[in-house]
Amino acid sequence: MQKKLISNKARKPLVISLVFVLIALCILFYLTFQTPDDTVALSERVGHLPLVENFLNWVSAFVDWSVRQWAHVFESLIIGICVSIFYAFAAKNIWTMLVLAVLTCMCISLCDQSIRIFIVGRHFDSFDLVLDALGYVGAIVVVSICREMYRLVVNRDK
Repeated sequence: MQKKLISNKARKPLVISLVFVLIALCILFYLTFQTPDDTVALSERVGHLPLVENFLNWVSAFVDWSVRQWAHVFESLIIGICVSIFYAFAAKNIWTMLVLAVLTCMCISLCDQSIRIFIVGRHFDSFDLVLDALGYVGAIVVVSICREMYRLVVNRDK
């Protein structure tokens, strides 16, 4: 008789988190293949939203980054959250989760930037890799802390 690798109870959150990873990657794929004009137009529309405008005004006291640069941080934050939640369900050990999530996000970020070499009007920007790293490392740290806090609360009585 064949032994199941993952129980049905454990499979559901794993599949749901994988779906969120795939959705986030599809959105990233769409944004990567935008024309430069579409990217600028989207940045201008987003930059005029009251919440974004207030955020940019507040953060400009610390760093002088454009809306497009902040978009890299936030899109990587979302991808980092999705990927690290997926690995939180897939990996038993928190350190394994951390390493796999960071490596996966690094590969996604590097592939995203490398693909831009082949798109007319787009280019590889190494500073975007730094911005991406800020987003996904921050997300992975937050998810790891939440996972550890959950583990401590669940195992408190044992």
